[in-house]
Amino acid sequence: MTHYAYLKTTLKLTALCTLLGFSFPNHAEAQGKLVVYCSVQNTTCEKVSQAFSKKYNVETQFVRHSTGTVLGKLKAEKDNPQADVWYGGTFEPHLQAGDAGLLASYRSPEQKNIMPQFKKLVEERGDTTSIIYLMELGMGINEKLLAEKISPIPNVTLTCSNLNLKIWCNIPILVYPARDIVFSRP
Repeated sequence: MTHYAYLKTTLKLTALCTLLGFSFPNHAEAQGKLVVYCSVQNTTCEKVSQAFSKKYNVETQFVRHSTGTVLGKLKAEKDNPQADVWYGGTFEPHLQAGDAGLLASYRSPEQKNIMPQFKKLVEERGDTTSIIYLMELGMGINEKLLAEKISPIPNVTLTCSNLNLKIWCNIPILVYPARDIVFSRP
């Protein structure tokens, strides 16, 4: 199985189980539907919600928010949850929500299919979260401009605050400023 096929299979296997994994007790029963706070792309939220609804014959509604916004909503709604599931988003806020007691415990049987490099994390923290997708981040470096600041360019990892590079790393199109740069030259 190729790496891409493995990722795709892992995503499919864990996506629906993850929907169940972060359920907030009693809200779906009381309302007769499943409300999902979704922190991935809108089209993915829609497809996953529709697939879950069709497979389990449960009316499913998603509300799309960024990960930070969902975490804030969960904190504000702690005593009166308005959603049953938190699907997707960056990992750290999920850990924070679990540590704060904002997520119900559930361990999906599909966690056994998680990629080997993430098994330890899932074993330690998998009661309130699971890995459902990966994103790659690429960065280009203009060596000519960088050489004006650092010469020679080292083969090391530097934090962006080192050598007065913070402004070089805080690119407006990034959701979060880059924290590290890896310089690797042949």
